[in-house]
Amino acid sequence: MVDLRTLMTVRQEISTDGTVTLRGLSVKGGTPSLEALQDSSCHLSSVLRMLGDIAINSPAENADALYAVITSTSIAKALLDSVVAAAHQAERATEDA
Repeated sequence: MVDLRTLMTVRQEISTDGTVTLRGLSVKGGTPSLEALQDSSCHLSSVLRMLGDIAINSPAENADALYAVITSTSIAKALLDSVVAAAHQAERATEDA
């Protein structure tokens, strides 16, 4: 099994829907995977703050859609945070052994 802590990112174009790339934006290669996961979590935190602000000022008819987006983003962030925590926990266990 590959150790997540030893993986590095590969260059990846950033897209909005998997097909349309955002011209000039990409993930750089060579970043340690845990660092990339932590950065991703920070970006999702920013998105959640912005969505919260939008939700406060949004008409009630958009509430269900906003709730769905906020919930999905929160789940994605929690999954990333869980992987990072598990990797750190595994690292501590190997250091203690």
